[in-house]
Amino acid sequence: MSPTGVDRSLAARALRALHVSVIAPRVPTRGAIGHLVVANHLGFLDVLVLAAWRSLRFVTKPEVLDWPVLGPLGHRAGAIAIPRRPVRALRTAVDEMTAALAMGHDVCVFPEATTTVGTDVSTFHAACFEAAQRLGATIECCHLRFDVADGRDPTALTTWVGREWLLPKAMALVVAPPITATICRVASVVPTPSTSRRALAQQAHRAVAEWHATVSATARRKTPARVQAPSGGFGTVKT
Repeated sequence: MSPTGVDRSLAARALRALHVSVIAPRVPTRGAIGHLVVANHLGFLDVLVLAAWRSLRFVTKPEVLDWPVLGPLGHRAGAIAIPRRPVRALRTAVDEMTAALAMGHDVCVFPEATTTVGTDVSTFHAACFEAAQRLGATIECCHLRFDVADGRDPTALTTWVGREWLLPKAMALVVAPPITATICRVASVVPTPSTSRRALAQQAHRAVAEWHATVSATARRKTPARVQAPSGGFGTVKT
């Protein structure tokens, strides 16, 4: 396991077992300061898909680190727990994100702070952007989409809301037709000293939400699911 993120080969093997392939943009050249990767959040597959794409330190809710399998995996990969409260604990988590970015690690956070069924993109929480705002770190705004080979609605397979159990969701994927996950980097934002974290959250949300509306409209017209992202440069991640 890499100390700077989830082991990419492990994530790729897990996706292969679940019959999930990944289409993703090129990974930008690493600089002295890491990038903050933000994306919409549907379910546990999101983490595996993004981890197979590139080395990332994930920000997660604290209870995930107490789960069997996923908890030890997260600890070993340098996951950062970010609680909703108290404020002091939240500040500590933001400090950890800042330190990770300053060390050149790319950090991934789901700023909706919860999973959704993918109908739309919920509001992005400003606190998730404070570390990037402090350092002027590039924010990569990404959109995640899943398509099932037989054309069915992927919601039941790829979203995870409420009190669903992990094992039944994983088993459903094993017996389902193959799934393609597409990561689109829809915008890159570089904060300026005068840009507030709230403004960054709004800008990132607008970019992801507008792209989500575009691909959702495309799907309703039953046209090909893959639409070229503004940043271009798609490739297939080996899984």
